[in-house]
Amino acid sequence: MNTIRFLIIVALTVASTLAPSRCASLRAATSHSSRKQKVESLCGDLWLVSTRGLACPYGQNRSCAHATYSRWNGRSFVHSSRAEYLATLPATTHTSVFIHGNRKTAESAQEQGLDVYREISCANPAMRFIIWSWPSDRVPGLLRDARVKADRADAESFYLGSFLADHPGDADVSIVAFSFGARTAMGALHLLAGGTLCGNQLAIDPSSTVHPRVALLAAALPRQWLLPHGAHGRALAQSKEVISYYNRRDPLLKHFDLVSKSGKPEALGFQGINAGQCGAPGMVLRQYDASRSVGHTHSLSRYLDSPGIMNTIRQRIVTPAITIADHAVVPASL
Repeated sequence: MNTIRFLIIVALTVASTLAPSRCASLRAATSHSSRKQKVESLCGDLWLVSTRGLACPYGQNRSCAHATYSRWNGRSFVHSSRAEYLATLPATTHTSVFIHGNRKTAESAQEQGLDVYREISCANPAMRFIIWSWPSDRVPGLLRDARVKADRADAESFYLGSFLADHPGDADVSIVAFSFGARTAMGALHLLAGGTLCGNQLAIDPSSTVHPRVALLAAALPRQWLLPHGAHGRALAQSKEVISYYNRRDPLLKHFDLVSKSGKPEALGFQGINAGQCGAPGMVLRQYDASRSVGHTHSLSRYLDSPGIMNTIRQRIVTPAITIADHAVVPASL
């Protein structure tokens, strides 16, 4: 049975890769000169932080200080440094971080990040926007690839947590994360709250760390991890608000249990979770069924195509000064 399911996933993955979405089709139809003009017309405080040259941090005294920092100069990203990033960190301006999913090269991760920036920057043009680029290039063997990237996403949480810890505790920060990127984001928040993940722990004072607002799209992480004693059990308490979009028609997350070598976990981005089981921290969690908007695919561009989804992210995640008191719990119907 597992063999049949594996072959189905292979076919679905190939189909998702080859079949262009509406956005992809439009981009393909755009001339090279128009695309170049579109990129060069971007203006804003954009940064690219890459951990692609870093090994997993297990048992090593590594941090985001070893990552590669680049800054947008109006035409392209040029090499910068962590020191410059921190020196120019705005005191009051909103900072938004985008974390891509699996099977992205450095170039495609950058392009996808700029697409996300175009979609959300209108809500807060003065924001500082960071594309978090992690080593997600394809690994031979589909199932092996997924398992390797799941492990890397967990390790990546330490680097992202270290990066977020560089920001003042009262900084206004948001995160938009897709697929395995969501796994990294929630792991980082768990670490910021003083938790331990895969043997890693941040040497920080949890009481002085940031509390971001988070948008999770097709989250490729076991939904049980958000429970109080789960692997990401402290993540919700570290968040001002978490909006999670799940899709029961997602062809890859449907078979998410194959990624795990033990047990049969269901993905948060496929089923959602009963927020009430998360205790008091579950009050910050809002969940929406994106099945009708996204359909039978595991594609970020379909989420970006949805006016409803993007408007919610702009209004509740990217726009500053949202208060938890205004939020109502919207648990997934399980």
